[in-house]
Amino acid sequence: MTNKNDFKEFLHSSEKEKLSPSEDLSHKILSQVRKDLIPSKPIVFGKLLLVQAFIGVITMLFCPQFSMSLTNHDQLYHFFHRTFGHYGCMMICGSLFIGSGALFSTTILNLAEIRLIKSSKFLSYLVLSGTFVMTFMLIGAEIYLDIALVWIFGATLSGSVFFQVSSILKRKILGIS
Repeated sequence: MTNKNDFKEFLHSSEKEKLSPSEDLSHKILSQVRKDLIPSKPIVFGKLLLVQAFIGVITMLFCPQFSMSLTNHDQLYHFFHRTFGHYGCMMICGSLFIGSGALFSTTILNLAEIRLIKSSKFLSYLVLSGTFVMTFMLIGAEIYLDIALVWIFGATLSGSVFFQVSSILKRKILGIS
């Protein structure tokens, strides 16, 4: 503005005319902002599930889960089994399966969705781990309770930790504090 009077004139004109968007437009804008800032939990979990399913299939190319493999390459499984024992092996297998998906998931999710998952602490990855154990059971894996619990523990812990690390990296890369 080149003149102080222009600003005063602007203030007086806006007071007289009371310019505001229509009710419909205002409602649409508020709905979109609400949708962006408060994402739907089922949709976010669905995204997390799809990312994990995709990455999980990739991990099964080189690391079998509950003796199920896509390629019958089980050298990594045998290495873990010999080195860390049966329970250590299952914990590492769960960590690889769920943790790798957790690392990748923050590239797909937006910041509001990441914040929603972080607010649930371990619950999202506990449910995700349980879902995949049940899926393995449905497709024919022989799963015993002690092994499943160790696998779920490793998967939940690594999923939560890797998701936190990955979300911190995303914020650093985007330059958000």
